[in-house]
Amino acid sequence: MNIPTLIISEKDRIDAGKEAAKALMDSLTQPGTYDFKLDLEVTGTVTVGKSHEQAFIQQACPWTCMAILLEEFGPTRLERLERAIRTVAAMTPDERKDEREDLKEMAENVMDRLGYSTVKMVVGRKTFRDLMVTGGIS
Repeated sequence: MNIPTLIISEKDRIDAGKEAAKALMDSLTQPGTYDFKLDLEVTGTVTVGKSHEQAFIQQACPWTCMAILLEEFGPTRLERLERAIRTVAAMTPDERKDEREDLKEMAENVMDRLGYSTVKMVVGRKTFRDLMVTGGIS
């Protein structure tokens, strides 16, 4: 597969040049004027993951749903919220996870029944490996 040539903007080239010049200046200890040329080569491996669909139950807006549910409790909603927070605080991490998973499944079922999709296309992850920058200042 041919990898496209990367076009680096003029600003990025100037910024990279300034960084290289600063590194050169930091390494110089003797008074004088120095001319230099920077040659740079970047090599490595890029992995591009496959794009895929993924469900995002957060589209159900759980905090908004909770606010609406608490509204239905009327004036006692603060007390009910406090009771719920105390109950959650007393749970083990596994109990909390079980509660979350149960509610997540219920919310997904309701959203499916109502015809609301939580599925979005996710672009594959891109990663660098064995990145090497070589070159020098002359």
